[in-house]
Amino acid sequence: MRASFRHMYINTMHLQNLPGCTIVQQNKNGFSAELLIRDGKYKLRLDYREKDTPKVYLVYPDICSLRHHEIHLFGMRYHPAYNKELPLLCLTYYDNDKWDSSIPLTRSYIPWAIEWTEFYELWLLTGKWYGRGIHPGGKKTDDK
Repeated sequence: MRASFRHMYINTMHLQNLPGCTIVQQNKNGFSAELLIRDGKYKLRLDYREKDTPKVYLVYPDICSLRHHEIHLFGMRYHPAYNKELPLLCLTYYDNDKWDSSIPLTRSYIPWAIEWTEFYELWLLTGKWYGRGIHPGGKKTDDK
């Protein structure tokens, strides 16, 4: 069995045991999961493909993405499962976060997404993004 396939299987097993998480699609190349977090206030969609970096979208609540670099989004991306554009969360710090499929999603992308929602709520209150990060080709924001 290929290591990446084994890691994908292990990730699905972890996610199936995670409260608020539902695997909504699965095949030999990957899976998709929906997560309800923060008492259902946020719904996230995680798309995992065997040979790609996971992608996490914010399904709801609707947010203003006009300042997407300020709140660490890759902007709006069309998602065929919802037939609309959704915010694609920027969750990795490209200099340090070298994710690979052996790292469980429950120890990487899931907590990073939950942390993103916390920073988003602080940003709504203060107008300042408290998370660190850098967009590819962008400016580093590490001023906590």
